[in-house]
Amino acid sequence: MTIKARILLLGLLAIGSLLYILGAQFAADSREYAGKHALFARMEAAEKLSGLVHELQKERGISAGYLVIRSKNNEDAIDAQRAATDRAKALLDSDTAQHLENLAKLAEVREMVSGHRTMPLDSFGYYTLSIVEILDRINALALDSDTPALKGKLSAHAHLLYAKEYLGEIRGSLNESFSQGSVDRERVATVGRLLGMHQYHSKIFLRDTTPAAADAFRATLAQPGVQAVFGIIQSVLSERGGVVTSEEWMAAASYAIDQLREVENQSAAHLRQQIKSEIAAAKQRFLLNGIVTLGVLLTLVFLAGSAIFHLLHALNMLLANIAHTVNTRDFSNRIRPRSSDGIGAISRNFNELLAVAERLIKEKDYLASTDSLTGAYNRRKFTELFASELQRKLRYSGRLALIMFDIDHFKHVNDEFGHAAGDAVLREMARLVHDLIRANDVLVRWGGEEFLIFLPQNGYEAAAALAEKLRCTIEDYRFPGVPKVTVSFGVSEYVAGDTLESLCARADNALYRAKQEGRNRVCVGLADADPMAMEAAGGPTRLP
Repeated sequence: MTIKARILLLGLLAIGSLLYILGAQFAADSREYAGKHALFARMEAAEKLSGLVHELQKERGISAGYLVIRSKNNEDAIDAQRAATDRAKALLDSDTAQHLENLAKLAEVREMVSGHRTMPLDSFGYYTLSIVEILDRINALALDSDTPALKGKLSAHAHLLYAKEYLGEIRGSLNESFSQGSVDRERVATVGRLLGMHQYHSKIFLRDTTPAAADAFRATLAQPGVQAVFGIIQSVLSERGGVVTSEEWMAAASYAIDQLREVENQSAAHLRQQIKSEIAAAKQRFLLNGIVTLGVLLTLVFLAGSAIFHLLHALNMLLANIAHTVNTRDFSNRIRPRSSDGIGAISRNFNELLAVAERLIKEKDYLASTDSLTGAYNRRKFTELFASELQRKLRYSGRLALIMFDIDHFKHVNDEFGHAAGDAVLREMARLVHDLIRANDVLVRWGGEEFLIFLPQNGYEAAAALAEKLRCTIEDYRFPGVPKVTVSFGVSEYVAGDTLESLCARADNALYRAKQEGRNRVCVGLADADPMAMEAAGGPTRLP
């Protein structure tokens, strides 16, 4: 067999093996990645469905009261609630809505309620059937998960919805009785059964959910307003009297259900974040497997060259360059083709592989050093940059300054407008800051809503001026979807003997002062507490 034939055979074997490995791995990773995305879509659908359940529960109770007592207040309440229910229903996609057969009769039932052409019990039964149908759909979405850990958490979330539904049925059932001014024995028995089902599903939720969600659920049940609702239910069950008005009961019961809705939202947010983490992990595994496969390819090429080294002297230069690349991990190195024959072709093909490897490594380094949400450097990358810049300062002198800032009341933004709105604020904030700083300044996402700006060749005066400029710009900027956003800043400057930790600590303390003094301001943290130094910093260690 000739050398060319041996090279061709070895190349075919290597390429065939690589393609097989790549194909099998890509198919497996693609299935996993698609499965995670499908799970995330199911979670979003479940959240929309649970929102509709919450509104239908309210409409059920108000409708029952309206059928007993027809008043202007009840008419206004039922009109407002129907509008809220319609908004929640509009969020569903067409495929999900088509699977909810009972929901198609909603308009007809509403007409019957408005015209007092149905009994409270019949109206209550329709709404309950619709709600149970939706809950069953949510439970089916949970059972469809192929990740055991997430499947358990999704199932626990479904039990929380069932527990809230049974409390909603108690609300509607007693609203009718309180509207009539008395509770008969048959209604007492019904309430007792519903309370038992509520307690059963609550117990399963507490058993299977996360510790944080369980603690939030227990804290909700311990609230005085919620305790009062269960106290009224116990009074009804024990037939001790103490009947309240329907308005008082609806207000108290709705408060308790709304509190459970908050726990439901927290549970859903945790599940959504966990699914996102699973998606990110699947993506990371995909990239890692690609790099490993590329390493196998390089190894095969190296072995092929080594096998024919002693047969063809013309391969010496090629093999020397391959060895240099492998040993130094310098994938920017390229082999200079010496001929246009097979050896030259091998050299050019290997250069293409090196270009692929170089691009993948650069992409990996970028992902490892950059915050995926904001595009700013992450803490790990900043630690490397700071060490390098500190060595430069020690050699050539100069000044270094640091700005630490975070968004005021950011938790309120997440709680009031959702994490998606909070993420949008973080992205827009990073863009604004990046547009205003110099090319050699470094923007870092330090954690959560906290950021750093590292200013080489600048002192605290320039840093404080920049911070004030940023503060004014952000204060005047209108972030989409949220009200006014402000930011507090802490500034520090490197002094001899400082470490990254001590420099950051001074900036953090200054940021803390800015928060204590009312937020939306700039404070300077100096190593020298001398009053003259403080005055030079702009007064009592803060800018107006």
